[in-house]
Amino acid sequence: MRRFVWLWLLGVAASGCWELAACDSAGARAGRSPEGRWIAHVPPKLYCSSSRLTLDVRRGTIVGNVVNSEGVFTVSGAVDAGGTGVIRIGGVAGVIRFAADRFVADYPNLRCGFRRAVGFRIG
Repeated sequence: MRRFVWLWLLGVAASGCWELAACDSAGARAGRSPEGRWIAHVPPKLYCSSSRLTLDVRRGTIVGNVVNSEGVFTVSGAVDAGGTGVIRIGGVAGVIRFAADRFVADYPNLRCGFRRAVGFRIG
């Protein structure tokens, strides 16, 4: 089971990298750092309500929360200078990719499966 989860996370990370490849090169040329406040609205899915993901990135550390109908959940993680990172929400881990003023986070939800948050910088 662990091997499956690890391979799944690698696949998710690869798909997120392809999706943001064009933005990454522009962001790198502009010298953009992922530091700042970020927000995403995650649409509802079967067995899961919509949620709001709010993240603050400072010196490579990610802190924030997810708010949905079930409550408020802490988010923590780390990101490298290139904008690639790992987040932890409760007992699960996911991958995150920042580029210019946009990010994509892919993570599993124990109730409804795979979730994707696409968000933007607000500060």
